[in-house]
Amino acid sequence: MNADNYKALQSENESLKATVSFLETRMQNAERAYDQLLYEMKQLARARFGSQSERFIDPEHPQQSLFLKENCQ
Repeated sequence: MNADNYKALQSENESLKATVSFLETRMQNAERAYDQLLYEMKQLARARFGSQSERFIDPEHPQQSLFLKENCQ
């Protein structure tokens, strides 16, 4: 193997290593973003459909609480 081929292969190897490093960083960022979005989606679903959603009293319409079952006794 002559010196020119060796240098070309070495250069290609360094270029591929840089590409792999860049893609690994992008993958890690995408995984973090995915995890954050999944967490937010679960929080929103919990807030929307969880047991506390039935007990929410709207500050815009506080009289609505007069019609709750527990207040009708």
